[in-house]
Amino acid sequence: MGRTRGRGSYQRGFQSSQGQDQAQGRGGYHSAKRFRTGSSDIENDDPEVLLDVFVGILNDQKIMDKFVASLCDIPHLKSKLVEHLLPSLDAQIADILTPLRKNVEIMSDKLTKSEAKCEELEWKNDDLEQYTRRQSIRIAEPGEIDRSHRVGPPRSNDSKQKPREIIVRFVSYKSRQKLLKCKKTMHEFNKSIGTNYLMYEDLTRKRSELAYNARWLKNNNFIKETWTFDGKVFIKMPDDRIFLCTRPSDFPTAFQQHLPINNKPSKPDDNKTGKRPSSYAKAVKTNKQSSESPSVPIPSQTYQSTILEETSVKSSSASNEPTLESGDT
Repeated sequence: MGRTRGRGSYQRGFQSSQGQDQAQGRGGYHSAKRFRTGSSDIENDDPEVLLDVFVGILNDQKIMDKFVASLCDIPHLKSKLVEHLLPSLDAQIADILTPLRKNVEIMSDKLTKSEAKCEELEWKNDDLEQYTRRQSIRIAEPGEIDRSHRVGPPRSNDSKQKPREIIVRFVSYKSRQKLLKCKKTMHEFNKSIGTNYLMYEDLTRKRSELAYNARWLKNNNFIKETWTFDGKVFIKMPDDRIFLCTRPSDFPTAFQQHLPINNKPSKPDDNKTGKRPSSYAKAVKTNKQSSESPSVPIPSQTYQSTILEETSVKSSSASNEPTLESGDT
């Protein structure tokens, strides 16, 4: 092809083609297009020539009107583009989220099962711990003696504080049971010498909480009687049915919302002294005193009859268990 022409030659050629197009009723865009296509020897790297062409396009009013109209159509084009791409994006997002949701459901189900299994293992461990204590009893309110194995940290000599309990381990389980059956004579012995010795089974912390809740039901007239035997908590309903409670869920459903074990204090610290309560019962009592909610009322006879109708018969599991006299808690 020929060599590149100068700026003046291109300008004259462009003006000539533009004049022909204007005479034929066509705009500058067609002039520029005809000029570019007709000048095959234009080199694209010449900025001056490209500038002249661009200036010619800008001077054409029709081209500028079309350009402005195209700018006004951008939001419409944008909405069309979004409508076109949105279904495919939704499908891609759904493909990503579907397996993630399934994984979350699977992990949530596993977590729920693991929590239930962990709680059951804790209670099974408590069963084993309670079994190791079946040859032991606790004696409460003992006076000063020469040597003993006491429960809990040492206490001050304050006369208002109760002495620490003593754990006695017997050589055989039968010997322990013989002594426990003599509890009534101990009550008479306390009256005769003016003491307040108590003797009961050595329970684990969890079993102590169960026994405390059973006594709470008894003191609030929800049940007729309660006692423990071999670390198992028994309750007698007003209609003389007997229930075996080895877990909090074993209590009748109508009692669940009232049990202190289901309303444990978040911080079992004494609000007055700032010290940790010495027992679970004291922690519940402290929390109850500091709470503004009213205490649970003593159920009426109508409410007791409603409870009897709602509770299911669980006494079949407890019928084969030996029972002790009332007060063996």
